[in-house]
Amino acid sequence: MLRIKGFADRADSAHTLARLAGVQGEWSTRLGAALRHACSQLRGHSRPHVLLLTDGQPHDVDVHDSCYLPADLQQAVHEARRAGIAVSCLNVLGADTASMDEHRVMQSALGVHACRAVHALGDLPQQVLACLAR
Repeated sequence: MLRIKGFADRADSAHTLARLAGVQGEWSTRLGAALRHACSQLRGHSRPHVLLLTDGQPHDVDVHDSCYLPADLQQAVHEARRAGIAVSCLNVLGADTASMDEHRVMQSALGVHACRAVHALGDLPQQVLACLAR
């Protein structure tokens, strides 16, 4: 889990936008575990919000049931929302059809309105600011 913006940081500050610009995809995606960790850091804050930034569906090399990690993410989202923590997602898509399939998996786990597709990396800062402005 990589924190790009903390509560004391302005979303449109040069420092926050520079961290966002430096993000690179790597490793596997256990988003349920990452979300639970982020939520544990947010307890007690007013208006807590986790914005997941991902480039694909939840997966890992040692999980062979393709339904397990999306279901775990869905459960983590329910837990977060029950605790009063808003959860949304920006999903950076590739140009292939597999990316759209992965995006549908993410929408299923988070809800259609909580998961936005980002088609071009240049749109990412504007999309982040739009999500955080809610």
